[in-house]
Amino acid sequence: MIGAVHTSTVQDSYTNGTVTGDAMDQGGLAGSIYGTIVGGDDYDKYDKNSYVGSLIIRCHTSGPVSGRGAVGGLIGSTNQASVVEDCYTTGDVFATSQEVGGLIGNTNYFTHVIRSYATGNVSGNG
Repeated sequence: MIGAVHTSTVQDSYTNGTVTGDAMDQGGLAGSIYGTIVGGDDYDKYDKNSYVGSLIIRCHTSGPVSGRGAVGGLIGSTNQASVVEDCYTTGDVFATSQEVGGLIGNTNYFTHVIRSYATGNVSGNG
């Protein structure tokens, strides 16, 4: 549905299609979500309160997702103070490499997952 979400909100959205790719960051709703650092781009100089992240709220997916790495049923990868809240996915997830998860394939830098879950099968070759 979405390739990348940068410092934005996705709310009350649903997908049920199949996502297949031979790249990193594959997700049923979004390939990646991330924020930005307020005041600069060197995260070592700032604490977690200096980040402005993306919000994914009350979203769900039901189709299968497959890719190389950082593959998740909802989101491939999250970064920089992003929040995933009240979301779920029911589709199967497969990765030909590493970083695979039912909900999110890879999380980084102050990502928060709240009241969210996945029920599909998860497998990988990495």
